[in-house]
Amino acid sequence: MINRISREQAETVIRRRADMIFRLACSLMKNRHDAMDAFQDVALKYIAASPLFNGDEHEKAWFIRTTVNTCKSFWRRVGRSGQILMDDYIDKYGEISDTDKNDFELLDAIFRLPLKIRVAIFLHYYEGYSVRETADILCAGESAIKSRLARGRKKLAVILGSSEGL
Repeated sequence: MINRISREQAETVIRRRADMIFRLACSLMKNRHDAMDAFQDVALKYIAASPLFNGDEHEKAWFIRTTVNTCKSFWRRVGRSGQILMDDYIDKYGEISDTDKNDFELLDAIFRLPLKIRVAIFLHYYEGYSVRETADILCAGESAIKSRLARGRKKLAVILGSSEGL
């Protein structure tokens, strides 16, 4: 039996998760336009599947996993590198302050990381998941996630020109 949700229920859930889905899609797609496409695909998948969740964390994990898979599918289909978000950022926010430049430089450096490392960093540092939770979401071992995070920090230090690490 297929669980159908009302339009209002779907809108409520999607609005609640919209910011997280879009930020994750931006980090994976590397530009706003592709991220918007991924966001729409995730919303449509949610409406079509109408999944029942065992609480808030289960719901959040479903959206993260679906967003990651949607973006991975895009990269497999298209097989192209992404674009940097600076033009999109300037269009949305106007001039870039010194603080914003530092944030953008970090974001730009994160975008240069391999997909597996980038996703682990996003989930752990931006979404606040523990190593164990990140491993569960990505269907990987904890040691693999720890390695990805360590490699990511080292690569970010090199990209950002810091010998101290992060």
